[in-house]
Formats: sequence, structure tokens, C-alpha cells
Amino acid sequence: MSDLRLEISDELGRRVVPVEKDVFTLGRRTGNDLRLVGTDISRDHAELARDGQQYILRDRQSRFGTIQLQPGDLLVMFSDGISEALDAAGEEFGDDRILACLRRSGQGSVSQILECLVTTVKEFAAGTMQSDDMTAVVMRYGSRA
Repeated sequence: MSDLRLEISDELGRRVVPVEKDVFTLGRRTGNDLRLVGTDISRDHAELARDGQQYILRDRQSRFGTIQLQPGDLLVMFSDGISEALDAAGEEFGDDRILACLRRSGQGSVSQILECLVTTVKEFAAGTMQSDDMTAVVMRYGSRA
């Protein structure tokens, strides 16, 4: 049906999940098509809905709007455990480092982009104990992982 796959890295580990339905739900609730874990993930967090040859990502728990993905678009979602990861001095990883990582790896596969993000955060933290989960989802619409 679809070549769309999500590569997930969260407390449950790393996995690749094919999107095989016209409306694919994500969230903490057991009945979702993709169950995510983490305190910052809503029970019914989001849905990917097929609209012809494109997908629309809808937030199911807030007042924010929707976006329409076009072929080649890169979508990176991450928990605050990524952006707020701390180094030994107590400095946060932050959005600037995330953007720098995406600029370096953004033309690679979603696996390479996710690996760059996870590796960069781990190198930054250098073994410092973290108090939050680190969850990230990277997808590129219209291409294989």
C-alpha cells in the first residue's frame, strides 16, 4: 500500500514501522497503530493520514494545525529529553546543536540522520546521567529509509 516507514528510537528501543493504513495513529495508548512511550507523549498523540499521494500529520491533542508533507520532505520529531540533555557542566544540548546535526546529516537516509542525532547527543552528554527519556522519530516522505 505505502512505502512510508517510520524509524523509531525510544524507551522500547529502535524499530522500523511500516505505515500500512490510510489513517495511522501514534501515541501512548495501547490501541494506537504505533505505541510510543515517554511522559511527554500524549495517549493519542498524532496521526498520519493519507490524502491522495501525500500524508498529513495531525496533532490529536492540541490546538495546533496540520502540515502537508510533500515528496522529499524531512520530518524530525523528538522529545525534550533530546533538546534538554545535559552535559557534565549542566549545559543543555539545545535546538542549535540539533539543527547543526540535521544540517550535517540531512541529505543522508533517515537511519543516518537518526544515528547522527542519537550519537551527537550521547557524545555531548559524555556519560552524564539523564533524567528524561530520549525519543526521536525521523521520516522522509516519498523515499525509502
